[in-house]
Amino acid sequence: MASFQEAKQRKEYGTSVHQVLDSFRKDADNMSCVVVVSIDQNRSVQFGYAGPNTAEMVGITEVVKTHLIDLMRE
Repeated sequence: MASFQEAKQRKEYGTSVHQVLDSFRKDADNMSCVVVVSIDQNRSVQFGYAGPNTAEMVGITEVVKTHLIDLMRE
């Protein structure tokens, strides 16, 4: 059963943090690199990463940054 917070996220964002993380967990065996960035309820930025190539991890964060900026322009 979804928590109130998860249900609120689904309504406001169209998805929830749990749904996003669950979808990535399902594909974890196919991933060679991952970067996760989050903001907790105290507004602290948390992050984690795993991968063989630091430059590649920087590159994927730039792809996400560009995508989010494009969404803001829409």
